[in-house]
Amino acid sequence: MLSKLTGLARILAVLLAIVAGIVTLPGFDVVTALIILGLIAGLTTSRDQLANILILAIALPLVGAVLGNLPAIGSQLDGIFSNLGAAVAGHAAMGIVLVTFNLVMGDLKGLGGSSS
Repeated sequence: MLSKLTGLARILAVLLAIVAGIVTLPGFDVVTALIILGLIAGLTTSRDQLANILILAIALPLVGAVLGNLPAIGSQLDGIFSNLGAAVAGHAAMGIVLVTFNLVMGDLKGLGGSSS
């Protein structure tokens, strides 16, 4: 059930990022919505995926800025990539929280074990 929820959040984030990059959505805080969707999508992030998510979080805004220089469609591409970057930043934040939580829980379990 959780994987369906996180998958749906990821799909909605991508669709919202594309739509909001092309047209203005007045009265709607797109970045906040994308970050929340990214946080939800990140609930099932594995340690193996986290490195790729972190790379995307750094690369997407940079690629968007470069693509922004293209004539005619540059500003839309920049908006799409920046919006995707916001969603991925939320995803990365949740992944970092989960990895940190798991590390701390492992440490706590180690403290409670018998000493030899």
